[in-house]
Amino acid sequence: MKEAFSMLEVVVTVMIIGIFTAIATEFIPNNSLLENTSYILYKIKETQAKALLNQDKGNCIILDNKIYDKSKNHQITIESSLLNKKLCFDSEGKPFEDNLSVENMIKKPVTIKIKKQKEEKDLILMPFSGLVVIK
Repeated sequence: MKEAFSMLEVVVTVMIIGIFTAIATEFIPNNSLLENTSYILYKIKETQAKALLNQDKGNCIILDNKIYDKSKNHQITIESSLLNKKLCFDSEGKPFEDNLSVENMIKKPVTIKIKKQKEEKDLILMPFSGLVVIK
């Protein structure tokens, strides 16, 4: 006679696995804020890299709440002095606000706050170098 699992044993095993899965998902952290922050950082660095490769003109990016919300449920908000303005980079990677003129060169660090409910992350854009860091 062959030994096999009974239907009751299979059902109980599947139920136990389901209970463990439901409990485990409660302990997995929600990283959507970090994902959105990293995405914005990526877009800024991509724009800067394009400007470094294209010696003729600077490339610009517009910081906007809806464009950068990867989760598409618009719970992410961006606060910055650059919100809805152009952030441009010249051929040396230096950041400018609106257009590439000496008057519009960013001369002090700019903080870009990304918020989701009670959490927030900061992107800090350094002047002259264009370095962007997550805090």
